[in-house]
Amino acid sequence: MGRGSAPPVCSMRASSSPAARRCSSLASRIVTALADGTAKLWDSDSGEPLRLLKGHCDCVCSATFSPDGLLVVTGSWDNTCKLWSAESGECVRTFEGHGGPVMSASFSPDGGWVATASWDGSAKLWDAGSGECLRTLKEHGDEVTCACFS
Repeated sequence: MGRGSAPPVCSMRASSSPAARRCSSLASRIVTALADGTAKLWDSDSGEPLRLLKGHCDCVCSATFSPDGLLVVTGSWDNTCKLWSAESGECVRTFEGHGGPVMSASFSPDGGWVATASWDGSAKLWDAGSGECLRTLKEHGDEVTCACFS
């Protein structure tokens, strides 16, 4: 893939074409965030649900896989961010410290950090392993809706 070109978009429909097999081997699961306070893992080949991530007390706004695919991070209106095992569906860690809904949560490229964005007007940088808040980015002047790494 050349510089500036986008990766292929995958369909949830089963297919035996070489392109579909290549796509499914790279992106075999999808995670969705739900308003009922859960997130759901899906098999992208079959379109079947695999696991329900249950533990937030309010709407889940953001759900993302770690770079290695072993973890999922979610952000919620309950002011928390949670780290989940993609294999078992168990909550591994809860990140607490925002004073408003966590609208986005994303992993660093190496999976060692998590960035969160909140309607409390801040973004936070967390150590994914320990759950420690390493830095709070303030002075946005408004609600923060997204934070991600380069």
